[in-house]
Amino acid sequence: MALLRITLTTEENKTLQELEVADSVPRRTKQRATALRLNGTEWKVKAIALIFKKRSHDQQLNCI
Repeated sequence: MALLRITLTTEENKTLQELEVADSVPRRTKQRATALRLNGTEWKVKAIALIFKKRSHDQQLNCI
């Protein structure tokens, strides 16, 4: 299986950072921006998925 890896320019990374902290951006978009940035810093897809799975589980617990 081929690795899923992206390379971000400085400008692309900055744009994704801005999306992550913007108040007007939906949560899902912020999560996607974070995932892209992590992948751009050579995190493995599996590790990124585990982080978001844990965050999703934690958010569900907070709703109870």
